[in-house]
Amino acid sequence: MCPLGVSPWNDIKEEKLNHMWLAVKDKFESDYMDIHRDHILRWMKELRNKWRGKLHAKYVKGKPIEEALKNMPKRVDKKKWGWLVKEHFSTEGFQGRSNRNAANRAKLKMLHHIGSKAIREIIYQKGGKEGNPPNLATIFFETRKKNNTLVDFEINEKHACLVN
Repeated sequence: MCPLGVSPWNDIKEEKLNHMWLAVKDKFESDYMDIHRDHILRWMKELRNKWRGKLHAKYVKGKPIEEALKNMPKRVDKKKWGWLVKEHFSTEGFQGRSNRNAANRAKLKMLHHIGSKAIREIIYQKGGKEGNPPNLATIFFETRKKNNTLVDFEINEKHACLVN
């Protein structure tokens, strides 16, 4: 429902946004739906961008353009896929951002190991629900542990500084 053949979200025509909004309203019921329209559309924008990022990572990245065009995901229109690969993923701007982001991710020293769990969920589970939120050292440990231990010397040092 959300168009693939448009690079920036802001270029999606209002009639298409209204169509997406009506689909949301048909699926969910609330007395306050219209108040949250802008917030929900921003969330749809984020989901669309993440989906397109996953399509790029799985079907396009590191492959010649001809192979990427042939290696098309299911349930995606061939014409729209061709546009996305040729006119979006292959542009200099997209390639520059992609390479810059990959280089920045490679520089990260202290990765977290919590997956998709939000930090606020860890805070809630570790005492926040009783009104006793954990300290920063506990949050740091919980977000960087693997098999209940910290996995890197530098991370251990930082945790020790937080504990003391």
